Order: sequence, then C-alpha cells, then structure tokens
Amino acid sequence: MSALEIAIADYRCALDSLHAPGMDQPGVAALRVLLARDAAARALSAENPPAAETLIALSELDGRLTAAAAAIVASAGRAALSSWRQTISASLSAGGQGAGWWWSLDQLAPETVRRPSVLWAILAGFFLTLSISLAADISRRFLTGGPDFIGVFSTVSQGLLALLAGSAVIQAGRGWIERTLSDLGVPPQRQHIWKTGLALAVLGLILALRLSLPAIGRLYNDRGVQWQAAGLTTSAIESYVRGLNLNPDSAGTRYNLATAYEDILDYDAALTEYQKAIRANPKLYPAHINLARLYNLRKRDYASALGLLDNALKLNPAAADTQYSLYKNRGWAHLGLRLLKLAEDDLRRAIALRPDAAAAHCLLAQTLEAKGQTADALAAWDGCLAFDGPGEGVEADWRAVAQERLTAGPPAAGGGAR
Repeated sequence: MSALEIAIADYRCALDSLHAPGMDQPGVAALRVLLARDAAARALSAENPPAAETLIALSELDGRLTAAAAAIVASAGRAALSSWRQTISASLSAGGQGAGWWWSLDQLAPETVRRPSVLWAILAGFFLTLSISLAADISRRFLTGGPDFIGVFSTVSQGLLALLAGSAVIQAGRGWIERTLSDLGVPPQRQHIWKTGLALAVLGLILALRLSLPAIGRLYNDRGVQWQAAGLTTSAIESYVRGLNLNPDSAGTRYNLATAYEDILDYDAALTEYQKAIRANPKLYPAHINLARLYNLRKRDYASALGLLDNALKLNPAAADTQYSLYKNRGWAHLGLRLLKLAEDDLRRAIALRPDAAAAHCLLAQTLEAKGQTADALAAWDGCLAFDGPGEGVEADWRAVAQERLTAGPPAAGGGAR
C-alpha cells in the first residue's frame, strides 16, 4: 500500500469519527480531519502520477468534507478555524506553500452555519431562574423548624437539579454538557435546543415537587395523628407544623395541631390554630365547637363564643351530634351572659338531640338553679351524674356540684309557726 493510499485511509477514518461518540471535544475531531487532509495533500504531491482510483477516492472524501463543513464550523467555531488557518499558513509559507482550501471551511459555508438565536439562551435562563426560585421556596418550607431526612433529601436533590440546569446556561459548566451531548450523538448545531430542553425538564421536575407539597404535608399530618394517639404530643406538634409549612391551607392539620396544643395546656396557641382552621374551612364544625368551648371555659369570653356558634348554626349542619354540640355550647354562652331563657331553650334542644348527654344536663341544672327552679334543677343534676362518662365533657367542678346537690337532696318544705 502506497503512502497516498495510507493517507487517504487515515482521511476516511477521520471523517468517519467526526460525529462518533467518545471524542474529548468536538473541535478535536474536526482538527484531525483537516490534518488528515493535509497529509493526503502531501502524499498526493509526492506520488507522480497518482492512480485514477486513488484520485476518485480522494475526491469522494473531499465531497464528504465539504458536506460536513457546516457541522465542522458549528463544532469547532469560526474563531478556532481562523486560528488554525493562521497557524498552518505560517508554517507552510516558510516552505513557499499556502494553506489548502479545507482550512477555509468557514468561508465555504457562510450561510449554512449560523449561531443559534439569543432567544434560546434567554428562554433557558428564564427556565433556570424559575427553577432556582421554586427550589428556594420548597427548601425553605422543608427546613423551617429544623431539618429532617425528607427535608435534607429534597433540598439536596433540588440543588443537584438546579446545578444540572445551570450547566446548560452558565459558561463554566457548558463544556461538559456539550461533550455529553456530543457523546450522545447530538449534532452541535442542535445542542442549544437540547440545552433549553434540559432546563425545561429540570423546571418540570421541580414544579412537580412543588405541586406535590400538599400531599407530602398530609403525610406529616397522618404521622402527627399517630404520634398524638401514642401520647407523643411534642413529636406530633412538630409533625403538624412541618405539614403546615408544606400545606398552610390545610384546615384539618390546623385542627389537629390545635387539639395537640390543648393536650399540653397551651390554650392560647390552640385558640389561634382553631381560628385559622375555621378561616381555611368555615364548615369545619369540630373547630367551631372546640373554639367555643375554649372561649366559654378558659377565656370566659361568652360573647365571642356566641357569635362563633351563631355563624356555625347558620350553615345548617346536618349531623345530630354536631347540632347537639353547637346548641350545648351556645346554651353555655347564654348562661355565662345570664340570658337564662335563651340558655334553657338551647340546652333543652341539645338534650332532645342527645338525651343521654351529660354535659347538657349539667349546664341545664345550673341554668335552672339560676332561675330559682331548684326541684327541676335537681333532676337535671341527676342526669348530669347518671350519663357522665369518658368523652362526655363534664367539668370536674360540675361533677362536684352535682354530687353535693344530690347528696343534700330536695329542699325541705317550709314548717309551721314555731
């Protein structure tokens, strides 16, 4: 095999590997093609005369090189081609020769190689900015109140995704992204589309995580319910707070947090969370009931309890137990305001809904005593103790008064003249 045939074979291999994966840099493959064409030119000038088949093969390869001009200019860049041309021209001019036409591929294909529109970079930057903003908001929500495994994992994952998206836009990371795309067989002239698509994909992943925060918040709420049932109230509160950081509009989680605060006797915090739960869901009747009970029992703010219960009853709750609790607490508020007729009406309506409800009997007994109906009050005190049991909401002082009244018995009838 002649030197020209060997040079042509090397030229063919260089062209074949122009778009093959695994190259260190796209521009290196282009430079190897041009150097191989230089070697073929030197071998051609040394062989006289060349064989016709050899010239035909060289001409076909030159056609391939011309067709690949756009890709070579896109991968190497016009500045690199110009620099190479100057370097090779300086070397050849010393021997009285000039650079071959293949060193001017950027001039041969001026229309086929175009820089991508700046709009692609703007679009990728926009996607990156949104990704970073969303990631920062999500991380803040997860890490408020201290890190846990889910929060740390989420933050690290988002950071890596944002770094990946940023590599497609920021100059410092653009090189390895371009090399990776070249290894995957993506033509250099289409890499800007892939970079923008990468930034969009990262934005989509982070947006999906942002939209899943309410579901993750519900998981924290469910875990809090389990811990509260197990008596781990402090851990339950932490879990509820984390759930609310992710899903602040969850009325159910706020209600559960309020009950946990009541468990540790933090009534002010419980009152605040019940109020927020009602604002989030005006038909969350258990929050109305518990908040009214706190107003009546802990704050002695009967007017606030009355307004709250009136609003709840205007919503016409269907469940009998709900109606019972609302009327019972409203009767309690009326009693606190000394509106005894209204208190008796509400408490008798509550007892009609639940005849075996101890708390309503206790409150009715107090109302009847305040009205001077001692005998009727004694019957109500009897119901207060008879129906008392776990979960009935009978306060300790009510129970003590009931026991005292029933022990004393009915008042003695008035005697004759002494």
